Amino acid sequence: MDSHMTIIADKGELLSNPQGYQKLLGKSIDLTLTRPDLSFPVHNLAQYMQKPTTVHMQAAKQILRYMLNNPAQGNLLASSLTAQLTVYCDSDWASCPNTRKLTFGYCVLVGTSPISWKSKK
Repeated sequence: MDSHMTIIADKGELLSNPQGYQKLLGKSIDLTLTRPDLSFPVHNLAQYMQKPTTVHMQAAKQILRYMLNNPAQGNLLASSLTAQLTVYCDSDWASCPNTRKLTFGYCVLVGTSPISWKSKK
């Protein structure tokens, strides 16, 4: 998902049958435990589970295409771990166009391998 793309709640037409969208994102949320690259777009789209639109479904399908084209991405520990601990964090004030809430996150690495990450609105 493009990081500059903003998804708005009322953009597009409401889906007549939201169960397909809800099942797709529900299964994708499970994958975010081992695929931190999917965490942001999946949780971003999960905000619209109650009233998904065609724009939300198109973005969900784009995530599926990404997973299909990048199957080897995931959380792997390097065989030659160094004891160097690195932490990255970022925040964005009032970036959500619907709620105007703060979004922040962090990622902790041991060597080059991620061991913990979180993002929260």
